[in-house]
Amino acid sequence: MYDGSDIPMLMHNLHDAEIALDAISQDTATAIKTQKFASGSETALKSKYIAKFLKEGHRFDSAKVYGESDAAYEEERKMLMGAFETAEKVIQKHKQAYVHWDTARSLLSMAKQQFPVAYGFTKQFQG
Repeated sequence: MYDGSDIPMLMHNLHDAEIALDAISQDTATAIKTQKFASGSETALKSKYIAKFLKEGHRFDSAKVYGESDAAYEEERKMLMGAFETAEKVIQKHKQAYVHWDTARSLLSMAKQQFPVAYGFTKQFQG
């Protein structure tokens, strides 16, 4: 039967989880904005390099191939993808911190619900 002795430890775990979640939450909003920006910018970037070759007189199909194979396009795309991947790591860390916090909160809640029952049982126990 549960005696409530783990409640201080569970409260400490919840407090630590809240601190970790709060620390990563500040960067999460920026990471989400970065991902949206990178996703939207990729199409604009591709269009920029395709337009360059269209202006030179190439047909659309060949301009698309030349634009996507341009070294400058590849460099800019790598920068965008790097920012996207960094933002994704922050978002994943936030999700993990949230799961840790939610688990700690649930465990503490369950312990607090069981404690009065355990206390009442030991109080009535004759032995």
